[in-house]
Amino acid sequence: MGHIRLMLITALLLCHMSINAEDNVGEDEITRNSIAVEMALTSDDTWSVEVGYRFRLLHFLSAGVSLGYWKTYTEPNVPNGSNWYVSDEDRKISNFYLRPNIMFITPKLFSIRDCIFHLYANPGLMLNIPYAKADIDIIEPNGAVLYNDKATNHKGKWCAFDIGCGIMFGTDDVNFSIGYQFSTIDVYGMHRDLSYKGKSFADFYPKRKCQHGAVIGISYNSLVST
Repeated sequence: MGHIRLMLITALLLCHMSINAEDNVGEDEITRNSIAVEMALTSDDTWSVEVGYRFRLLHFLSAGVSLGYWKTYTEPNVPNGSNWYVSDEDRKISNFYLRPNIMFITPKLFSIRDCIFHLYANPGLMLNIPYAKADIDIIEPNGAVLYNDKATNHKGKWCAFDIGCGIMFGTDDVNFSIGYQFSTIDVYGMHRDLSYKGKSFADFYPKRKCQHGAVIGISYNSLVST
């Protein structure tokens, strides 16, 4: 909970700075529409990529939604029984998600020629697809696969709060961002409730913990007059 409080305080401080700065910004031009691509690596051994749209409500406040995909790049202990185990293609966990979010950006910190630097905070909700499936290989004593079965689940942890914060730099048209990401997501949340022949998959997965990561992004902004 300490991490969540710290990140929320950071977002509120940036929001306060943004609102105060709004009164001091001219109304000649504002970048209303933004398309962004972001990629992340996390402490849960996952990578993710998302594409999103944001609409700028104020000079330093935007709201939008992203569509993303994440996947583990290592394998945990493989769920198995006396004559079965999870198939190779389902040992790495993945999911698609929808992420409604808001973006706070501070006033200009400094600039190097045409490149302007800001701080940002980007809280949101990760809404994963509430469905999990694992193909099961039924094996003979010598290890040969007899046939395949599957286990499915519609329960489990599929919604998570997350927030990213860091530095953003660029021009009116294109911005780059580098930052830190925190999330309450449990990447095994949907798969923990899977079971096969009375054996729970939760026994094989690591304990739930908060996720930390590094995120980079690029966005293209559409400049319109106000």
